[in-house]
Amino acid sequence: MQTKTLRHFELIFNFLAICAITFVLCSAFYVQFAMKELPCPLCLLQRIGFMMMGFGFLLNLRFSFRPSHYGLVIFSAIFTGSVALRQICLHILPNGGGYGTPIFGFHDYTWSFIFSVIAIIGTTFLLCFDRQYQFPVNLNKHVSRLTHIAFALFLFVALFSAVSIYAECGPMFCPDNPVSYYLQGIL
Repeated sequence: MQTKTLRHFELIFNFLAICAITFVLCSAFYVQFAMKELPCPLCLLQRIGFMMMGFGFLLNLRFSFRPSHYGLVIFSAIFTGSVALRQICLHILPNGGGYGTPIFGFHDYTWSFIFSVIAIIGTTFLLCFDRQYQFPVNLNKHVSRLTHIAFALFLFVALFSAVSIYAECGPMFCPDNPVSYYLQGIL
């Protein structure tokens, strides 16, 4: 019984992590398209880091729990947090403003750093439960349907992100302070 309860906790955590990462990526699109703020190269690297984190959680749901999947999540969260910390340090000067509009008092890159630290702590905590690696994940019909929906939504957001990055930067390096889309200049 304890293993089954633990298994449900791990499934719920992985599923909620995918949903949270998808929400973060969707909110980045909201800032980009609704608020008309183009992401800088560091912002794009953070998006890639979030996609890598989500991929690690998806591997757990699809191919059963493995330490290597959690390792991918932790590595990706360290990468994302490092890029976010670099951006925080670039804008830390007093009265220096920041890049983009603050949301609830923090800029996107600060939220990205906070989320990365939470992902590292939560995933490290989950990594400690050894029993999850002994048996494959058996999803019931409803949970399986939910994970397929989360997988499809995450995949759609990841593909849309790749298209968005190409539209902004094209095949070249992204400008430090983007003001227009690359494809807009071509068309």
